[in-house]
Order: sequence, then C-alpha cells, then structure tokens
Amino acid sequence: MTRRNISLAFVGLLFLVALALVFSRAMRAEYGHDEDQFIASARVFADQALLPYKDYPYFHMPNLVFIYGLIYQFTSYNVLAARLFSVVCIMAALALLFWQANRFTSHQTPGMRLAVAAAVILLLLPNPLFAATSGPGWNHDLPVLLVLAAFSLYFYAARQARPAGWIFATGVLIGLAIGTRLSFATAIVPFLVTLFLWPCSRTVKTALKLVVIFSAGVLITLLPSLLLFGLAPGRFIFGNLGYAGLNTLYRQDVQAYGPMTAFEKLSYLWNEVISQPVNLLLFVLLIFLGCTPALFDLWHKKGEAFEIIFMLLLVPFITLGSLLPTPSWYHYFYAPVPFAILVIAYGLARVMRLNPLVAKWAVVLVIQVAVLSNLYRWEDYRRISFLAHPETWRPLMFHKLGSQVKAAAGEGNVLTLAPIFPMEGGKPIYPEFVTGPFAWRTAPYLDAGERRELGVISEDDLEAYLQADPPGSILVGFDPQLEGAFVAYAEQHAYREVEIAPGVYIWVR
Repeated sequence: MTRRNISLAFVGLLFLVALALVFSRAMRAEYGHDEDQFIASARVFADQALLPYKDYPYFHMPNLVFIYGLIYQFTSYNVLAARLFSVVCIMAALALLFWQANRFTSHQTPGMRLAVAAAVILLLLPNPLFAATSGPGWNHDLPVLLVLAAFSLYFYAARQARPAGWIFATGVLIGLAIGTRLSFATAIVPFLVTLFLWPCSRTVKTALKLVVIFSAGVLITLLPSLLLFGLAPGRFIFGNLGYAGLNTLYRQDVQAYGPMTAFEKLSYLWNEVISQPVNLLLFVLLIFLGCTPALFDLWHKKGEAFEIIFMLLLVPFITLGSLLPTPSWYHYFYAPVPFAILVIAYGLARVMRLNPLVAKWAVVLVIQVAVLSNLYRWEDYRRISFLAHPETWRPLMFHKLGSQVKAAAGEGNVLTLAPIFPMEGGKPIYPEFVTGPFAWRTAPYLDAGERRELGVISEDDLEAYLQADPPGSILVGFDPQLEGAFVAYAEQHAYREVEIAPGVYIWVR
C-alpha cells in the first residue's frame, strides 16, 4: 500500500470515528425545552404556513424555521430530522477545519500536514463545550458551519484578481448565520475591519467598495428576517431583544439567577468554562501557539497584515457574541471553540515557517494535548456502542411517545408546554405555545394589552383563550411548576387523566 493510500485510509477512519461519535451524541441527547420552539415552529410552518412573530411568539432569529419546515415536508420524525441536520452541519464543519489546517501548512511535507489537520479534529471532538452543545435540533451547529465557510471564502477571495463575487458570497454566509443566531452578528467585525487591509485595497475607495459588496451579501440573506420584521415589527423586536429582559426577571423571581452582569459573565467564562481541564488546555494552546506567533509576525511585519489581524480578532469577537445573551449559559460558549482551534492551526503553521526544529516539537505538543483530551473523555467514545440499540435512540423514543399521545388524545388541539411530543404523533397544538414554557412563564410580566399585541397567553387569559376552541386533550408532566393552570382547567372541565408514561399524563375530554 502506498503512502498516499495509507493517508487516505487514515483520514477516512478519522472521519468515520468522528461521525460515529457525533451521531451517537445526537441520538443520546435528552429532551430539553430549547429544541421545542425550533421544531414546533417549523412544524406549524410546514403544516399550516404560519409565520414566526406574525402568527405566534418566537424568540430567536427565524432561518431555522424555514430550513426545518422544508425538511418536514418529507418526514414526520421531527426531532430525528432536526438532529440529523445538525449532524450534517457538524461533519461539514469538521471537513472545513481539516481542509483549512491542511491549507495553512501547505509548505510542509504531506505527513506533517496530515498530522496538523488530524490534530485539529482530535482537539475538537473531545471538547466538553462541543460535546454538550452539538447535535440537538437547535441553532448552534448551522451558524458555526456558515461562519467557517465564510472564513474559507474570505481567505480565498483575498488571493483573487477579481474578488467581488467571492466577497459577496462571504457576506451571504455571514447573513445566513446571523439570521439563524443573532449572537453571530459580532462576527462581522473582523471581516469589515480587515477589508481595509486587503492586498487589493490600495485606496479607501476600493476598500469601501468591497465593504458595500460584503454588506449587500449580508442584507440579501437577512431579507427573510427583514420581511418578518416588516410584517410584525413589535413582535420581532420583542422576540429577539425584549424577551431576554423578561426572562431575566423570571429567573430572578424563581431564584435561578445565572450570570447576568458583565463581571458575572466573565467570571462564569473563566471559572465554569475555561477552567475545565480540556478547555484549559485548549486556551493555553490558543494563547501560546495561536496568538503569540501571530503577534510576533505582526510586530516584525512578516506575512499579510490583514490575515494576521483577522485571526487575532476572530475569537474575541465571536466570544463577545457569546457573552451578550442574558443570563449566560454553558452552551453559548461553544461558538468560539472551532475558531480557537482554527487560530491554533494558523499559529502552528506560522511557527513551522519560522523554525523547523521548534515546529516539530510544537506539533508534537499539539498532538499530545489532543491525545490527552481524548483519553480524558474516553467514556464518550465507549458510548458509541449506544448506536447498536436503535430502540434507545432518544428521537425514536420521542416519536414513540408522540404516537402514544396520538392514540390517547381526543379530537382537536393538544394543550401542552412540550409541543414536540404531540407533533411527533401528528397532533396539532396551539401555535401560541410553540415556544414551550418560555412565553408562558414570562407572560405575567406583561399587561393584558401587551399580551394581546405580542400574542402571548397567560394564566389569566387561558379560560377565555380556550373558550372558542377547547383542547381535545392536555399533556402535562414536563414542567409541573408551570402546568398548574393546565391541570386546574382540565379538572374544572371534566377531563379524564391518563398516564401514558412514567410521570407523563394526558387529560382527555
């Protein structure tokens, strides 16, 4: 077997293991309310052509609704399809990381290039932020892929005689990412700043032309969001900005505070995220192998200034986007991780150019860190065997529970704070409850007029809201502290309680 065939076999095995690990995590992930509004919103869009904000409350940017809605034209396995889409995004992102690392080290031997590219993948796979966030049907994996793709196009465009089309495509990808998750808006900054430093930006006029082209790409792909803003401006603003303030009040009232001030968020980032062993190793590599060589080259004016400055700005601004939502959650800090690894690969390539002897030891160090990180989380690899038992895959279990809901439910809508379950069984829900518990639990902080304007239902409104269209059944057991009004309504209107799973009840009319 030739060396090339051995390399190809190694890469194939690496990505096969990565796929098995990523897929097993997606199938193992437990139910969480964060998936509800993405999946339920897409289902009501696919079935009834209802639009987020205009027809029901929605608390994120809307792109994923339309993507899932298209997918749901072909399947009733809503959670499974959403999670498979996330797996595809993850694998595409891994391929881009591998390719970029290989491109950074294009001046090295094939063996050295392969070692660096493989180390990049092996740094990401065991990362606890990646493991905790990637896979479920929510809006994390797609924007990471889109910004990685934008990065690749941007660096390719910089070496073209006529870069305008590529810059426009870069803006398109960034716009798609923002339209999926608003916190990625800060990723625009490194692109805009470094357009003025491009080799072909010899004058301010030329640079401004590129900025306009890039901005046009962003705006065109934000048209769906802008259209929805035009249809329901107040609801759009509330869904993407105003809701966060009410959620903060709710968490204060139930004494589930979480990091809220800038100082608390930074403390959380350090104490709960960076201080984890695998994250800490990655952070140290980022500082010493990623940023330090780039700063050295910038100080000594070696290499392309736009490229070096872009790499130095990328992780801080994506991290800034992760810090903006209130309160902070662990999952939010996944976004910078793939880009930190990208910067490490870039810095390692700079070291390899400067000093071949030091470079070999640096590569050995990165490989050692990658190996140690994977050994630290070896239990996760062992759980790949979970894939041999499809009956335990969570999306299939959710679909089975949905079928049980359908069998037990009466005619009409299902009232619930866990909308994905009746929708897995093909049962309709009330569109105002697509967000699961999120709109319901913040409704008391709005007055009656604000609730009518925003389409939010509170406990005070429930009786009147259901009068014209009473629920055929009421599904509870997922948020006992919030479902009291649902149970009280069922008891007052002579519904009959049936347990369909441990702790899960359906009240039938």
